[in-house]
Amino acid sequence: GSTSENASADVDATDGDGAATETQVCTFRLGFALFGFDVLDVQEVLPPQEATPVPLAGSDVKGLLNLRGETVVLLDLAQRIGLRKPGESAFLGNCMHVILNSEHGVVGGIGDEIGEVIDVAKDQVEPCPSSFDEARRRFTKGVVKVERDLLLQLDAAAITEVAALQETPQAR
Repeated sequence: GSTSENASADVDATDGDGAATETQVCTFRLGFALFGFDVLDVQEVLPPQEATPVPLAGSDVKGLLNLRGETVVLLDLAQRIGLRKPGESAFLGNCMHVILNSEHGVVGGIGDEIGEVIDVAKDQVEPCPSSFDEARRRFTKGVVKVERDLLLQLDAAAITEVAALQETPQAR
């Protein structure tokens, strides 16, 4: 299903001064880890689409999608943030494409399994752990405890930055 309807709604709760106190996050899994993008950065979520391979592209670039006449770069998000090494297959079988609309244009990302759109109080977002290397910290806005999980909130602008497409961190 598409989350574009959610993105057009007023998704931020505000305090008495009009400052946002809460935001909505579109969640998904990469392996068993829980990740999310701010719902305002998500254009839509799609079932897997056929991608045209791009010769000489980085290993995290899985190809180009034709999205209603618009050419969209498709990234393997797990490789992009260094969770999987090039050539490693998806951990789970229910993959989907998250289409992001950021300051760098429209870019698609492959996730293993779509989750829910959840409300996150901004005061519950903690900085990235110091154990994250600098390359991974660049892609993460912060972490949030969600029930029995830790949600890593990804930065859509950093993930989709074209210059950064050449600098994928290596999985360890």
